Amino acid sequence: MALKPLETDLNFLMKNRRNLMSKKFSSQFDHMDLMDQIFDINNLTKSGNSRNKFCLAVISKAEIKEVEGEIISSIAPEMSKSGDVSQVELLLINRTLLAIVGALLPGIGCCMCIVYIYVFEFHRVEKSVVPVCDNTRNVLPPISYIIGIWEPTRTAWLCMMFINFPARIMYPFFYNCLYKRSNSSYANSWWYKMLNQLLMHTLLLEALALVIITIFDVVSSFYIHATAFGIWLITLCFNMLILILLCYFSGERESSKASSWLFHLKLMLFATTVVLSLSMSCTYLYAVAKCHQFIYALFSISEYILVPINSLFYFFIYWDCSNISIRLMGN
Repeated sequence: MALKPLETDLNFLMKNRRNLMSKKFSSQFDHMDLMDQIFDINNLTKSGNSRNKFCLAVISKAEIKEVEGEIISSIAPEMSKSGDVSQVELLLINRTLLAIVGALLPGIGCCMCIVYIYVFEFHRVEKSVVPVCDNTRNVLPPISYIIGIWEPTRTAWLCMMFINFPARIMYPFFYNCLYKRSNSSYANSWWYKMLNQLLMHTLLLEALALVIITIFDVVSSFYIHATAFGIWLITLCFNMLILILLCYFSGERESSKASSWLFHLKLMLFATTVVLSLSMSCTYLYAVAKCHQFIYALFSISEYILVPINSLFYFFIYWDCSNISIRLMGN
């Protein structure tokens, strides 16, 4: 992150290009003070690696790209002497891509699967029964049946998961970068760093649990499906809570009026998710034990409501990480 205002840094770098060219470049850019002021990047190149080298560069300001390109061009001769070659951008991942593919796609896709079943395959709904209760009709089948058993919605959901999962595993890196760069007085606290690291693991675990829920259906692999669903629900609540805490203590909540508004909206969505999670746990157990049609319908309704809430909450990455992009570089 730049240590001075952006305009000052740009002028400073442009004036010192010749000095930069005269430096003896080591195999790691992260040892160069000037490069540290431009962007945070670790181990961009290392001597002895294979020809195909990759790195993740976190860009904090779009305006830096032009200066960065000139600096990379100016140091290319030195890199060639040491056996390195200029870097080529292979892939740019930004918040817009993650917000659409990682959040909106599964939410809209799941809702479309539900609508399809009720409009074109309603005979399945009429024949649906409460699990373990063959004589109790299920007026609102849970999402596990719609996207996990019945075709063609199952195949459609699998295709969406194939597209969604790569985007979801990038969420931890974006949020880790966002809160790691905070200038808040809490940022150096051990518990703040622990929460930031914990968030990376729980976000990955949530995405993985959703894939397991999709692969192992509720009929043929009930215990695996139920366990994965429980893990997904718990990690979802934990991720919401940790993101809210980090947003508060990092100072992002006070960065603008929009950020403050989003923070309070996150609190509301988190509270709703906790209530729905507890409701689902109680209603499912009671409905199956007592073969109660209405209580099981409440369980299904809770699932239906949770889908757009989950999608909306993770769509906030579009505003949370507005100044962050990840580039995949290679030779």
